[in-house]
Amino acid sequence: MIGEMTSKTVSLGGGVSVDEQSSAEIVVTSKRLALPWRHGSPVLPGTAIEWREELWEVRSVARNGPGERWVLSPWPETEVVRTSDKLDRKRVSDLEAVVAAEERARRTRDFLMPLLPVIGVLPRPIQVRLESEFNLPVRLATVVSAMLEVIAGFLLFFMLRCGAWAPPPALAWIILFAPAMALEGFVRLWFGLTQNEPIGSFVAAPLVLFVRTRRPAGQTMEGYRPKVHKLDPETGVLELISEEPRWDWEVGGILQFREKLYRLIEKSSCEGRSLYLLEPASEEAMVTLSLMPPPRPVWARGRGRGFGAEIIRFMLVAFAPRRVQEVLVADMRLPLRMLTFLSACLEVIGGVVNLFTNSVASPLALFDIALLGEGLYRIVWAVVSRAPVGSLLGLPLRGIYSVWVEEVDGADSSGSPQNGQYRNSLSDGT
Repeated sequence: MIGEMTSKTVSLGGGVSVDEQSSAEIVVTSKRLALPWRHGSPVLPGTAIEWREELWEVRSVARNGPGERWVLSPWPETEVVRTSDKLDRKRVSDLEAVVAAEERARRTRDFLMPLLPVIGVLPRPIQVRLESEFNLPVRLATVVSAMLEVIAGFLLFFMLRCGAWAPPPALAWIILFAPAMALEGFVRLWFGLTQNEPIGSFVAAPLVLFVRTRRPAGQTMEGYRPKVHKLDPETGVLELISEEPRWDWEVGGILQFREKLYRLIEKSSCEGRSLYLLEPASEEAMVTLSLMPPPRPVWARGRGRGFGAEIIRFMLVAFAPRRVQEVLVADMRLPLRMLTFLSACLEVIGGVVNLFTNSVASPLALFDIALLGEGLYRIVWAVVSRAPVGSLLGLPLRGIYSVWVEEVDGADSSGSPQNGQYRNSLSDGT
């Protein structure tokens, strides 16, 4: 019984020890682990801790050298338990595993930081994954890699034009690749500086098809929508619960719920579900949390096609009609307008180079002018309309696009009618 408790210290491993001083107080000392508890306040009681089949309330916390010193008292019988935690060897072992995983992620981040120029070339979904798992500054990676791409493109172009390097006949096409590299670098640099998000290179984009995102079977986005669990009319404390954990909600964030602002103060689990404790926030606070379900990709390796086939597929999609791109590029998880800019830049570069290379009287001159004009039109219209613009070059390939769209429709297990709508409207133009 608690009343018969004598002072003694119990070690739970991981640098966590419990000093049972009396029946009215126990002291938990943690030298290394950060215990996910909240101490009591005038508005809310502290976290309820289960120790020796009894409930204790976290009353206070203080620094204890490199660690923490928590003071717990018996749980008040008049208070309702909102969030609870266990204190035993298994719980401490689980916390140690979390700390070890965070340490591995930190070491991986230190290893990847010098590789930022290479990471910035990777497709955006892969960069986002690296950012979420290892906290890498992928926007900086995009900017650095784009600057290096611009410099490399100009140097390669001038080396070829000045005769400093003469490529073999099999690599004569590289004279077109150099200005395309510089232009793509400018586009990526502008995107990284103005849009505040990462974007990869056009050349590396097919890699995203080998690390494709998909929704696991049985998982619905509705499970991420929080529902009211409890609402205290006196204190205004709100408890929300969701079937799936909201990894995008950070403690301290501000949420607008039913025209009121709340601050998230604690996250915990309750019978296999995620529980969120919020307190009223000032009306001047800035909303940082959203009720909309977050994207939660599960990464799986694509199958069925080789790398060369994927490159060809990607290049053809870049010139497809807009509605085809909306289906296929969504499957690739790529930004649509960026695909328009990159493919249109290739048209402009190809038209200009051909006009300077071939004679104006050449039968291909009209085609080069049309190619240049369409590329300029697509760039201007994409900027003005803020929407993707397809190419007339893709119209002869509508049969191939229809087959690819049907493949995406057949692989979509969500039953959404949108892809079918796109397939039936391929004749709507670019």
